[in-house]
Amino acid sequence: MRRAPDAIALRFEGQDTSYRELNRRANRLARRLRAHGVGVDAPVGILLDQSPAVVVAFLAIVKAGGAYVPLDPQHPANRLARMIEDARPTVLLGSRELAARCGFTGDCIEYPGADLDAPTDDGDDLDVRGGAGPEDIAHVLFTSGSTGRPKGASVLHRGVLRLVVDTDWLRLGPDDRVAQVGSFSFDIATVEVWGALLNGACLCIIPRNVLLSPALLARTLADERITFLLLSTPLLHRFASIVPGAFAGLRNLVVGGDILDPKWAREVFAAGKPQRFINIYGPTECTTASTWFELRTPPDPAASVPIGRPLANTTVYVLDERLAPAAIGEPGRFTSPAMGSGAAI
Repeated sequence: MRRAPDAIALRFEGQDTSYRELNRRANRLARRLRAHGVGVDAPVGILLDQSPAVVVAFLAIVKAGGAYVPLDPQHPANRLARMIEDARPTVLLGSRELAARCGFTGDCIEYPGADLDAPTDDGDDLDVRGGAGPEDIAHVLFTSGSTGRPKGASVLHRGVLRLVVDTDWLRLGPDDRVAQVGSFSFDIATVEVWGALLNGACLCIIPRNVLLSPALLARTLADERITFLLLSTPLLHRFASIVPGAFAGLRNLVVGGDILDPKWAREVFAAGKPQRFINIYGPTECTTASTWFELRTPPDPAASVPIGRPLANTTVYVLDERLAPAAIGEPGRFTSPAMGSGAAI
């Protein structure tokens, strides 16, 4: 922000927000949160539809020292109630009416709101410093797990930094335009939001209806001059089957979350490969991705696409059924203790 305060940080529905204005809005909200008792590791719920307000809330909560808990209003109220019960946020940002419908009985800040959106002269340019460190919780995301019941995964600040700052797999800079295409409650948003903001890029929030139309997505990527796109693997398969050429203008196309089918990867290559085509793998608990593999040539149709090697500053262990290190060449399962639970895969 200090290097280029007037650079565009956010773009949504034709409206741009500079880094300077984003920072001012986040400071304003962070001060309100501190006044409501938000401090280090305090969970703060965000019950907002996809918009720049969510990004402001992410930044404000981190500034205040708390941990943001994104809650998608599109989810059923009973699921949201379970997530709230699990995360136990001390404060919630959003509509009081919707918060009550989801069973939240705590301190709710009506957001967005006129008092938090109007510019003020009472120190919005003075950064709020909440005191959180690398071992503190940055956010809580939910996975369904094997039971179908939402389970909160706490992600540390060092995990986010290790994922998107000074790493080997991610190459983003001030001239990049990063597409934000999924729900803010999914772990890919960690890459989208912090990958953009911590590297001086522009985060372009793509309306959800765009993902329902492959042709519309292709047009939007071109019109918005998107350079970085991260898709879940099933979505990549769908779009590659209909508009494989949509990705040709990208610098980085990243996919993850499931097994990448060589057939659809080959379709992307045939229609015009992006500059870098990357397959990532890893659980939410280990901060979105643990390993990465760059596809430089069309994959063998009869072979699986590798999940690659560990990201920078990450250690991966391949273990046998007794959870002892597997011998070279032996099949096993891997676990990454980086930035979280060390959950075995």
